Amino acid sequence: MVLEYQNTIQVATLCLLVAMGIGRMLVLKTKKIRVLVLDSQISKSQLINGYFFIICFFSWIFESISYSFSLNYHIPIPILDTMILQHIGIKTAGIIFLFCGLIIYALALYSFRDSWRIGIDRENPGQLITEGIFKYSRNPIYLSLDFLVAGTFLLQGRLIFLLLFALMAVSLHIQVLYEERFLIQTYGDLFLKYRSEVDRYLNIKSLLR
Repeated sequence: MVLEYQNTIQVATLCLLVAMGIGRMLVLKTKKIRVLVLDSQISKSQLINGYFFIICFFSWIFESISYSFSLNYHIPIPILDTMILQHIGIKTAGIIFLFCGLIIYALALYSFRDSWRIGIDRENPGQLITEGIFKYSRNPIYLSLDFLVAGTFLLQGRLIFLLLFALMAVSLHIQVLYEERFLIQTYGDLFLKYRSEVDRYLNIKSLLR
């Protein structure tokens, strides 16, 4: 089966994303650090939001692979298959978004060092990371996911990916607000000072200096 170039890029992006995440988890496991953590104080609404994000995340991966390989397995809502963007310039922008997303993700994993967690670890939260890419974004992992899903929409041009981008962006923002409350409780003035200096998602002014 011969894939069009954009589909090859889409599949390669997903493979790199998964490989980097699993690789970092294995490195931390050798140090006896748990990456996957369930917050002991999580609320019912936050738990629902977490499950909602997981469903959207794996739907994005599933649909990306399905369209890339021209499989006939999709979310059974015909209108979501609608092609609403199809132009070489837009596809090029999508590739740039995917590339930026991977770079941000890789830099975030590197800057996190031993403090990367999926979930909130109240028992062993690690140190507050403010260096590396965290000088320009307080939430680079979430920013990278926004770039990646938006890139998929621009590359594939289908309504399903626009919907998934919107849903995931909202879900991630809710998670960010939840985590910020935890960071204030845990790090106090240290986080408040950091918050006053670095934007929640991207410090444009800092990048242009």
